[in-house]
Amino acid sequence: MRKKNLKSWWKKYRLLIGIYLLFLLATGKWSYEKWLYRDVLEWPSVPAKLLAHGGGKFAPSTVSRFGRSSPSIDTRYFLYEYEVDGKTFRGSRIGPNSDRTIAWSRNGVLLAYHHPSKPDVAVLSPSLYEGFGWGMTAFLSGIVVLAHWIFEVAPFLLGRRKE
Repeated sequence: MRKKNLKSWWKKYRLLIGIYLLFLLATGKWSYEKWLYRDVLEWPSVPAKLLAHGGGKFAPSTVSRFGRSSPSIDTRYFLYEYEVDGKTFRGSRIGPNSDRTIAWSRNGVLLAYHHPSKPDVAVLSPSLYEGFGWGMTAFLSGIVVLAHWIFEVAPFLLGRRKE
């Protein structure tokens, strides 16, 4: 009898449990990255060396009749190396928001902006973290969680609804 009740309970609540887990994952991921990249605009920068990039599209800067052009790089896959306090680190993140634009210094040097206390965390293009994907996932799943609490859990806890 208990096994049958457990099966029926699982069938009834498995989608809701999945939504709760999605809400917790998205909220946790968004909060962690918001905290991690909170001061990204003030991170120190060091020269970086491009090791690999995806797609095979690379054109160094050129001078045309319209002026100097910036390098063109396919950034679907990106790997760079930088050095902080004598230790070498590798990074693949372009920006906190999965940016596709790389910030080059005025003399054409690639710069890696690294976290002051976690030098293994770096970006090439610092910008404020928006986290639209994780934030929207947390928001939408949070609506379902809130509705469940308002219409199911609260009445049950207040004794107005029986299982």
